[in-house]
Amino acid sequence: MNNRALAVLVWCSLAVVSNVYVTIPIAGALAGEWELGASAQGWIGSSFSLAYAAGFLIFAPVADRVGPKRMMLAGLAALALVAPLAGLADSPPAFLALRVVQGLAASTFAPSVITYVAAKSPEGRRATAIGFVSFAFLLSGIAGQLYAGFLYERLGWPPVFFGLGIAYALSAILLGRLVPGESAGGAPSPGAPRPEPLLGQIGTLLANRSLLACYAIAATALLSFVGMYTALNADLARPPYSLDADGFLYVRAIGIAGMLLSPLAGVLSRKRGLVPVLRAGIALAFAGLLVAYAARSLPALVAASVVFVAGISLLIPSLISVVGQLAGPYRGAGITLYSFVLFCGAAVGPPISLGLLSSSGPGLAFAAFSLVLAFALAASFLISRTSKTAVGARS
Repeated sequence: MNNRALAVLVWCSLAVVSNVYVTIPIAGALAGEWELGASAQGWIGSSFSLAYAAGFLIFAPVADRVGPKRMMLAGLAALALVAPLAGLADSPPAFLALRVVQGLAASTFAPSVITYVAAKSPEGRRATAIGFVSFAFLLSGIAGQLYAGFLYERLGWPPVFFGLGIAYALSAILLGRLVPGESAGGAPSPGAPRPEPLLGQIGTLLANRSLLACYAIAATALLSFVGMYTALNADLARPPYSLDADGFLYVRAIGIAGMLLSPLAGVLSRKRGLVPVLRAGIALAFAGLLVAYAARSLPALVAASVVFVAGISLLIPSLISVVGQLAGPYRGAGITLYSFVLFCGAAVGPPISLGLLSSSGPGLAFAAFSLVLAFALAASFLISRTSKTAVGARS
């Protein structure tokens, strides 16, 4: 796989996963247009995330049989068709149903792209290539908000989804033409042992205490990320800040600075160890939320968001590496379950944040999500040395 193919896969990864976050800037507008309460507004973001998470468990075994490139192409083609339809929705049930379909279509991509990059990259470049794809996944958390916020303020919310449809059609064309193919089919050779069913592998994984701790941490990562940005948007929209559209864009764009730690996660892990870097990421994100809770000025609040994002940018790549090591021969199932738990957390973030906002204010939401990360930090001390606790390793 050459650099051009990797660049296409990084772009596609950014485009697909950005769809998780595009409703954060427009959820309030949709709720106002359709006169939705706080609980119903939460489902605007959660409907996609729940379907996205469930799709990992559905499509990961399918990708093993049909091949990752075919799976990615099918998902992009489906997204190109269904994403624009969300912009035509005229009622909450229609919009939510289309977001569920989008979530399922998008879930075909992430496991497939990791599998493809790992298989096609030379041994010496594999970690770097996967790192670039992982960085695109992380960057999408802010890029999706920037894209949606920019279009919404200038053209309204329907063009957000029309633009996504164009991006996915372009992505499918680029992937089909510039990314090398793969050997036909994914069927095992005659006489080869049949792989254990995914549910059986998951049962084995959940018997490992260290992996259970990892999945508990995974549940907090995007829950706190999506919840924090939902609360941050509410805080910035009210006095004393009362930001306009450009102000929101600047604050979100500044958050990208926190992403710069993500490419360094591998280097830091080699020097300090995966679990210590994971703990440092959780602690940094926890500190960012505490600063946000105490902030009384816009610069302090923006700085808190950068610190928080920096922590999440260390947490996620470190955690996925720990899970991969601990899962041992069940690495594929381990990463699939990790992805499922991660985006289940993203699904419950908006309704929790909106519930806290309706009962009190952003300060309570920041404090609550800091407690969630305190739980994650405590759980990290249940992770034993990976060399001794990997699934299938002898005790």
